[in-house]
Amino acid sequence: MNYLKNKTFPTIAPDIDYTKFDEEYQNIIAKVLKKEGISLNDFNKLNDLGRISYTERNIVSIPKNIKYGTFKKDELNKGKYKISVEFELNKGSYATIVIKRVFNA
Repeated sequence: MNYLKNKTFPTIAPDIDYTKFDEEYQNIIAKVLKKEGISLNDFNKLNDLGRISYTERNIVSIPKNIKYGTFKKDELNKGKYKISVEFELNKGSYATIVIKRVFNA
């Protein structure tokens, strides 16, 4: 994981020449586009949503300032429990992914 800790990955945007990137990144992008059934040109059709711009995001984002409560009965789901969790992430990271990993969902 230390290897990935300071590495970034490019976001997919229509006006970037991805052939200039590492071959491994090109392969990952191609696989994702194929899996989703889209092409880079499809991003040009999203003009109504605004211009998609290129950026790079950290591959690994380690949560900071983690705080959590205690388990309490969930008043909305009988027989279940709930817990509050707070943490900070770097810009561009997704909290839902962290929560899934914490609770093995």
